[in-house]
Amino acid sequence: MAEITKIKMAKKRFDDKSYWKKRHTQVDSLKASGLRSVGLKANHYIYKIVAEQYLALLNSINMDSVDSILDCGYGDGYFLDFFKDNFPNKKLYGVDISEESNNKVKPKHDKRNLYVGDLTDFDLKRKFNLVHCFDVLYHILDESDYRSALGNISNHSDKYVILHERFFTRVPFITLSHIRFRKSEVTNQILNANGFFLYSEIPSHFFGVRLLSSLVYKISPSLLYKIDKMVVDNFPNHIQELLSSHTIRVYKKS
Repeated sequence: MAEITKIKMAKKRFDDKSYWKKRHTQVDSLKASGLRSVGLKANHYIYKIVAEQYLALLNSINMDSVDSILDCGYGDGYFLDFFKDNFPNKKLYGVDISEESNNKVKPKHDKRNLYVGDLTDFDLKRKFNLVHCFDVLYHILDESDYRSALGNISNHSDKYVILHERFFTRVPFITLSHIRFRKSEVTNQILNANGFFLYSEIPSHFFGVRLLSSLVYKISPSLLYKIDKMVVDNFPNHIQELLSSHTIRVYKKS
């Protein structure tokens, strides 16, 4: 019991906002927003499978109705690049808590559309057709901050909210100090209250981002990507759902 109490106290003391500001200042490239413990090549493959699955998902919804996109927590600009490369006619915007993130984004983006802000209370005074937030919300530790952030994200969208998360029916008992997972039903309830309902989803990772995966990445950066890709290409949807660790979800305004 003493050890469990120590873990809970450590998580309570952890300053998640300062952590991410410092991390983007001290760590470059994809290692800032991805897995810091593995190399750049491994992070390339971690993001590659997500991007491939995301593109498949976006191509299955009506992107013709989407004109503006807001990336919440854009980090080093990976998904700004993704949207620019795959949907070049869309108007791209971004908000991130770290001022350093703006300096990491490639010159091809209009940096006048990139803002510094806390997801809990930023206000861009307008709505966007698609608001994207990948691997950010489970780094918010305070429960009221989480609800405020998700509600604020919803308030900036008039069509779609798209999240990449680990959606649990049961929350893991012990996690890293800078991570707090919620039950899927909690996320759904907050979004439903703001008029957004689950519309479509696709798994992104199966074995690529799990306990001890960093050890495999250090030995062979591409191996887990190849395994996950094999699951995508050869396994039926219901088996993919059972094996998936991460999921991309589209919530649509009712």
